[in-house]
Amino acid sequence: MVRHEPCLLTTSIDISDWNEAERRYQAIFEKSHEGIYQSDAEGRFLIVNPSMVRIFGYSSQEEMIGSIENIASQIYFDPRERTMLTRKLV
Repeated sequence: MVRHEPCLLTTSIDISDWNEAERRYQAIFEKSHEGIYQSDAEGRFLIVNPSMVRIFGYSSQEEMIGSIENIASQIYFDPRERTMLTRKLV
């Protein structure tokens, strides 16, 4: 008869380098004079940096994200540019 004993299996990894990389990325994102954003595949903002908010004349990141539903038609001068960009990224 096989006896089954409870056990606990854990793994760990050192994420100290990841934390430093995240801090650096965050500093670049927040302090850049250029507008930087992340969006989903459907063309909605996930996050925008303060410069992007300022460039487009919004009062906050939340206001800008909530006001833009389709960046291709509301932000790009030529919506086809977004289509070309997303094709290159896939």
